[in-house]
Order: sequence, then structure tokens, then C-alpha cells
Amino acid sequence: MITPYATITFDDPKGEKFKYTRIVKNMPPAPTIIRPHPYGIDVETIRRMLLDTHYQIPTVDDGMIVKVRKELGLSKKNLNYSVIMQKAQKKWKVLTRPVRIVVAMMSFLKMDFEKLSKITIEEIDIGNKKLTYWDFGESQSISIDMDPESHYYKQLANTVQGETLTSFLTKRFQRVGPTTASKFAEFAKFKPEHRIGNMNNQELVKLTDALQSYDYFMAPDSSCLAPLGAPALEKGMQRFFEPDFLAVVQRGASAYSGFPFIIEMGIAYGGKISSHGIKVYRFANRIPLLYDEGSDVVLKVVNDTDWSRYKIKGDPPLVIVSHICSTRVPYKTVGKENVADRPELERELKLALLSLTRKLSSFMSKRGQAEAAKKRANLYTKYIPLIAQFCTELAGKTKQPNYKKMITEVPVVEEKV
Repeated sequence: MITPYATITFDDPKGEKFKYTRIVKNMPPAPTIIRPHPYGIDVETIRRMLLDTHYQIPTVDDGMIVKVRKELGLSKKNLNYSVIMQKAQKKWKVLTRPVRIVVAMMSFLKMDFEKLSKITIEEIDIGNKKLTYWDFGESQSISIDMDPESHYYKQLANTVQGETLTSFLTKRFQRVGPTTASKFAEFAKFKPEHRIGNMNNQELVKLTDALQSYDYFMAPDSSCLAPLGAPALEKGMQRFFEPDFLAVVQRGASAYSGFPFIIEMGIAYGGKISSHGIKVYRFANRIPLLYDEGSDVVLKVVNDTDWSRYKIKGDPPLVIVSHICSTRVPYKTVGKENVADRPELERELKLALLSLTRKLSSFMSKRGQAEAAKKRANLYTKYIPLIAQFCTELAGKTKQPNYKKMITEVPVVEEKV
């Protein structure tokens, strides 16, 4: 029912074979990879993302020195420090980021390529304005001060401190543009140019709380989801139940805590449905949920519905199929058999069920009218011949009037109360 695009063959232990041939040729659309949404972020996720925003300090090995020489247009002969820096100043705008970082470090180290190959960079401490390296010749760690007014210092600071807050938001999150990022910075009381790598733990917590409480982020992109689709679900239910009435709806994408989800639901009545009473089939990402049905949010929505308003009484042959498609289904337990009643999820389920029950109510009304008309036709068929006979006898005639046309053309007229 939930995978009508698949052909399934099952051999039971007794040797009997069951085969279900697919009835839908098209597969559901494949999901795409999307960036995280601000509402679904916590502090630890922010910390992991910060590692990607920091540009790595390149290793100054022989290969990097060759790259620097090539971009500066230097020959292989050893050049002194001043000549190297003069070349770098002339070609600064066309140099790649790794080469700029190496040149910036050389400006504070006051070293040429030969000396540079005998050290390794240990740390660039922007807060204390110090550069620490290990000297293999002297076998010791050495720290030097950096001039904060130098444009080389700014190059290293941007490298170590990472992106600005607005750049971080627009590059790392989905559906966040420059205008929204600037308004969020004002809301969170951060400067838009604040470097994300400089934030301490308290600032990261403040940033995370602000991301989850800001109300003007757009809803998450639903392209990461792969719902079955209303036509495929309808065909699956039609083959499985063969009902007298069938309706299916697919709600638009919504989200809870930054995680997108889509609700698909179908309702079937009568026909070959053998169950007496309302039967609910639950699916999450096309996986059947078979146990712990009583505490599921879908059952809560179904049980809270006043079915008498939709002309459903007693134990009707009624089936409801619910499918929740989401990047993170909010299960209640580790067994993943029942879904928690998140407000956003419950609202979408209610709206889907309301749309279907309206159609069911219309069907039940038409069926009631048809049954009433049939009863009236039966009454006419039973009593019109008798009336014709009595009228003929009262008139003293032998030939009865032609009343058969009246029986075959009985008008369907609503009875007035």
C-alpha cells in the first residue's frame, strides 16, 4: 500500500509464494542535500560548524615554498627577506589565500625561504597578538609579537577568527539572505561584522538561543524530503481496500524545530473493507509503525474528531492511512513505534484529516439522498399498482391506466420536514 512502485515477492515458510506487482511506474523524487535550518541548531552543532569556518593555516613545507615562489615569480636562487616582501606587495591582489597567509607570517618572522623551511608554526594567538613557532635548529618554542596595525596582521586575524556573523549565517544556513542576517544580528544584539571564531561559550549560547527564538526565518526547504505523493498513495489504497469512497491529501511542507516534514493522509470507506470501526494505518518515512498505537499523535487526532458531525456512527467500515515524511520524525521512545504530539505535527494532521472528512461527509450525504430516493421508489412501486386498481374499480372501468411510466420516472425530491 505504501510502496505501490515496488514489486514484492514473498515466500512463506510453508512454501507458498505471494507476489504483489507494482501499480505505479514512477518512483518518488529523490531527496537532495540541504544546509541546516537555524531553528534546528544547538550549541554543539554550532561548534562543529565553526571548525569549517576557520581557514586552515597552511603547512610551510617544500611544496608550499615552491607555490609561493611560483606566484611571486621568483627564481630558485635564495633571495633575502626584503626582496621577497617587495615582490609580495606588488602582487598582493593576485595571490591566493594560502600564499597570502605564508607571506603574512613571513612578515612577522623576518625569515627568508631557507629559514622558513626549518621551523613549524604552532599557534597564532590573535587575542594576545603573538605568533608561536618551533625552531628545529634550536629545539625550542619561540613566540614573537605581531603588530595589530599591520595589514598582514588583519590577514592572519581573518584567517584564524573565521567568517563574520552575517557571512556565517548566509553561507552556512538555508534560506537566510544578507537582509535577514543583518536583521537577526540586530535582534541578537551582535555586530554584523563580529567574527564568529572569536565567540566564547556564553556568546555561542546566546547566539543559539537567538537563532531558535527569531520569528522571521523562512520555513525550511522541503527538497530534502521524498514523500510518496497523493496519486501513488491513492492507487495503493485503492488496490489494497477497494472501497466505495476514497480520498487522499498531501499537505504542504511545514517544520518543527527547524526540521521539515510533509503529512500525507488517505481515508477509505465501505467497499471490501472488512474492519468494523475506524482502523488506522501509520507510516513514518514509508516504514509501518505496528506497535504502541494508543499513544501515537495520529490516534490522538483521530480520537479527538467528532465523527457524528460527518454522518459516521456506530462501527463504520472506515480506514485512515497516515504517512509522516520528515528528516527527523519525533518518536517518543527508542523503539520508534509511536510519534510524539508536537504542536506543529498535530496541527498538520488535524488539517489533513479535516480536509478528508469534509469530502467523506459530502459522500455520505449523497449516499443518504440516494438511499432515501431508493426507498421512495420502492414505495411507489409497491402502492401505485394498487392505487391504479382501486381507481379503476371506483370508476367502473375495466382497463387500468398506464402507470408503469410513473414508476420508471419517479422524481428524486427532498422531503420537507
